[in-house]
Amino acid sequence: MTKPVIGITSSLLIEKNYKFPGYKRIYINKDYLDSIILSEGIPLIIPVTSTKEMLENYISQIDGLLLSGGVDIDPARYGENPYPELGEINPDKDNLDFTILNLALEKDIPVLGICRGMQVLNIYYEGTLYQDVSQNKEYILQHYQNEPDPSLLGHFVNVEENSKLFEIVKNKKFRVNSYHHQFIKYHSKKMRISAKSDDNAIEAIETDDDKFIIGVQWHPERIYHQSPESKVLFDNFVKKSK
Repeated sequence: MTKPVIGITSSLLIEKNYKFPGYKRIYINKDYLDSIILSEGIPLIIPVTSTKEMLENYISQIDGLLLSGGVDIDPARYGENPYPELGEINPDKDNLDFTILNLALEKDIPVLGICRGMQVLNIYYEGTLYQDVSQNKEYILQHYQNEPDPSLLGHFVNVEENSKLFEIVKNKKFRVNSYHHQFIKYHSKKMRISAKSDDNAIEAIETDDDKFIIGVQWHPERIYHQSPESKVLFDNFVKKSK
């Protein structure tokens, strides 16, 4: 049986302590690839510097799209000026994610957005973000874990029972890892909220149809060995991409 090919958006790293400061590297965390491989998919890395013509070529080769994490999204994408708490942005990464997402939706293939990837989905469908956790005083949980081990679990998420996410994970409440300082502020009316944390932060969104277009704020690729919910999310994503 032919395995589905899953395109994974890469990130751009500008070296600061390398022998050549300012040297640019295209990279992707290995956990993304491992998760796809473990779920019987074939990962294909999509580089940041891709032109639209090249991205159209990549789209023709993939069966599903994974929008990876990364730096902050330019707030101009959702009609806001930058606040002092805004982190690093990269217009090339933004261009990659929004262009490839549009092409993937036109092709009607499954899309999984992780962390920044969930935020890309929300903005694409006309939602907005809190540029920093300080903009909502109700978010009192630790949403950026201090532990050096990225596989450790942090706060709980509560899943809506009538959601696609619940149909996949079969669990209303479970622990996730968390590494973000930005949050969904206005969620797109073209998407529905499928999970929240105990302090009411949006942790997952999905389209209100039968398609696999789901975004999660945590990093399931880092915890799939000890989180059955994260593992089955990847399994279902790859299965739907066949």
